[in-house]
Amino acid sequence: MCTAGVQQQHSLKEERGPFSSVITGFFAHIRLAPRMRSQGAALAPRTWASLPQPTEKLRALSALFRMSTSASSSASSPGAAVVVREGPADDIAAWADEECERFSQSATGAKTGYTHHLVIAKDRATGAIVGVVQGESLWGGAYVSRLVVDKAWRRKHGVGRALLASMLESARDGPAQARVAHVCTLDFEAPRYYPRLGFRLDHELHGIQRGRSIHYLSLPDAKLRPVPPEEDKHHSAAFALETLQPLPHDAATVDGVCTYEDQVVSAAATTAHTFLNEKFNDYSIEAVGATSGYSAFALAATTPAGVRVGAVTGLAYWGVLVVSSLVVSETHRGEGVGSQLLNAALKLGAEKDCSMCVVETMSFQAPAFYIRNGFTRVGRVGGFRDGVELLRFSKAIVAHIYNDK
Repeated sequence: MCTAGVQQQHSLKEERGPFSSVITGFFAHIRLAPRMRSQGAALAPRTWASLPQPTEKLRALSALFRMSTSASSSASSPGAAVVVREGPADDIAAWADEECERFSQSATGAKTGYTHHLVIAKDRATGAIVGVVQGESLWGGAYVSRLVVDKAWRRKHGVGRALLASMLESARDGPAQARVAHVCTLDFEAPRYYPRLGFRLDHELHGIQRGRSIHYLSLPDAKLRPVPPEEDKHHSAAFALETLQPLPHDAATVDGVCTYEDQVVSAAATTAHTFLNEKFNDYSIEAVGATSGYSAFALAATTPAGVRVGAVTGLAYWGVLVVSSLVVSETHRGEGVGSQLLNAALKLGAEKDCSMCVVETMSFQAPAFYIRNGFTRVGRVGGFRDGVELLRFSKAIVAHIYNDK
């Protein structure tokens, strides 16, 4: 998650499922869209003692962030004269993206390398889409947001593996130069599928709606395990892969036609997103008798003059509120705006009947901010550039507390 300007700035019927997956937090500018067997993968969590120690560059960055934001915790009038309201999701997310990129460049002298990936698999005979993978990459990490394969094409053609391999290759060779890949999937989706490709279970998060749990997995070097000889027979040349230009943040779809700045966007990209949404809903209903209840949100903090000075974006699904991006402009840091935005998001989560909030942040960004706001660290993953780690936090949402505010 990009958390700029707050202190210390900082799925399942095993393989038969759509291989759905979700990502939370840190990249939200990364619009991560969400995702039964209760006997999920029995894998041992990673041993964190083996992770590389932070580099001198990382220590210096952390010190810089602590110094530049040290006033945040002592603000006497948090968020004074700032009003938080819901607004156009795409517009607010685009603003947050720009602020995150600006923050990264000013703090580290380098860009995040953010890249959005969208790859489709098409039936060579009919031209129909039979699988889609959507993801993002930045800061040396690749994030698999959603992976779906048509039910008739699962298991026997290797579509899921081929889609993942294509996306990860782009992430490794692209601006982000990904060194590690991540995915999260619900226990009724694909927790057994990913380990067969080389992913390792980092941890599980319980307490999700309907008694479900989220499995977080990572893949060192962002490279899939080679196909075992006994499974190679499942692969075929019946499909072809195509990399698409993802939809812009502020693209609008009306009557099935997607436009951006009065120009029609790739029809294939629009079709791919429709395929993802429909297949996710169909599979959820088949597996657990309900859909995720997915909805996105975007809140902006503005001054009385109407100047935007902060934003928080995210999504809600299966009773979980995911904070994707939390940003405060440089001119208003240290005034409690970040905490005001976070509390507004939690209140919105309570209104959406969410019982838990999950967020991800890099180790040099905002771990202290979330701890100070009552979050508990539930996960930790290494492998990013400059010794950076990805930290996951969660917090229970108590409806009556936030509804009374």
